[in-house]
Amino acid sequence: MKATLLTTILLLALVVAAARATVDLTLYNTVPLRDSDGVTPLEGTSSGGDLVQLILVGPNGVIDPPDSFGNPSGDDVLLIATHVGAGLPTTNTGLLVKSNILYPNSHVGTNVYVRFWNASTAAASTHYGTSAVFALPPGDAFGLAELDFVPSAGYPNIANIPFGTLSAVPEPSSLFAFGAILILGWAIRRRRFTATASALLLALSGLPAHAEIQAPLDATANVTILNATGQPLSGNNPATGDPTPRCLVQIIHVGPNGVPDWPNPDGSPGGDDTLYQTTVIGQGMDLDLTDTGRFSTSFYPPPTGRIYARVFDAPNLAAAQYYGQSATFLRQNVEVFDVSALGLLATWHRIGSLPNADDDGDGQSNLAELTANTNPNNHADLLAISDFLNESQIALPARPGRRYILERTTDDLAGTVTWTPIVELGPLPAPQNIVLADPNPPNTPKAFYRVRVVLP
Repeated sequence: MKATLLTTILLLALVVAAARATVDLTLYNTVPLRDSDGVTPLEGTSSGGDLVQLILVGPNGVIDPPDSFGNPSGDDVLLIATHVGAGLPTTNTGLLVKSNILYPNSHVGTNVYVRFWNASTAAASTHYGTSAVFALPPGDAFGLAELDFVPSAGYPNIANIPFGTLSAVPEPSSLFAFGAILILGWAIRRRRFTATASALLLALSGLPAHAEIQAPLDATANVTILNATGQPLSGNNPATGDPTPRCLVQIIHVGPNGVPDWPNPDGSPGGDDTLYQTTVIGQGMDLDLTDTGRFSTSFYPPPTGRIYARVFDAPNLAAAQYYGQSATFLRQNVEVFDVSALGLLATWHRIGSLPNADDDGDGQSNLAELTANTNPNNHADLLAISDFLNESQIALPARPGRRYILERTTDDLAGTVTWTPIVELGPLPAPQNIVLADPNPPNTPKAFYRVRVVLP
């Protein structure tokens, strides 16, 4: 059964990857970009800063110098322009995190490089620098990819090439040494040899003389999220410029109490939970797709602790009537926060409903239905055992993003009862029928079993 499930998941991932026509790239650097002195980080905030260009290497296979306006020349082509400080809460650190760079699958493997300038425009710049050449990465099963364009201190990361001439630009293998000579000569002329040379020698020595940032958090909905009537949530990629409303997605920090709290009456995070980031349905999707009920994006800085997603059926809380909620997620290494695998498949829960109320009259509270990932507006949809295969095996339909625990007691149910966990399954990545079996049934005249579902 495990092999079959694994094969199914892998096949599903391959199908999803093949269905996407574009890759959603996050470009970032872990080594600061520096000005022509080799010491001062380039400037920028989240709203604006020194110019950064991501450029496709042309068919001649070499980095061509910029033209007199700062645009790529020769057969090189600009892919996107961004700025130092993009996507970061910090200021003037020489770092950036630029998400949602879309390119077709046909571009995967194409060589690119980054050109960075010591002003917000090429016209205002005196110097620029060029990164090493990298190949555009393929997307994962969710269409997401990341590229750290300055992965070590040994690569060029200094805006050390004077702007204004069209002389030949050294290839990346010699660019750092070329920059070192420029910086050293500048330092001697300016009588600043000691400080600059020390910084340069430290960089050449390979010591970690740089700040580092963590990889962004990749987040996606791999399966269409439906509204309360079974239709895909509305929204397309904001990059299209289409003003069509896009449904709101909240990424929420679990508070110190360790559990996702019931939302406030207006839909905002309740209890000690706090809002981490927001995005919209359609973000990162192929530009020609509308109302997919999905999204794909990256967030920086990455969160610490557990998070979960809450998605609404309108662009803002004031207009929303229903929401859906995922299980919680703890970021580890480069895992993708896939809200679909965590059970967020529909916006069934009415904003303003009370956790202890039973909106559909099926005997299960709204909170219990959220925990079981069942529809609180449909009395026929509730957690129920479908079959007893024998005295100690129980079959039931399970939902994604939930843990199922088989518990046993030999106590008389009329008195005090102590339930013992026997076996646990999940969280599950997709809906499926499961069987929970007691591997060692007790040698007693009677035993009772129950199934408990847990929202991670």
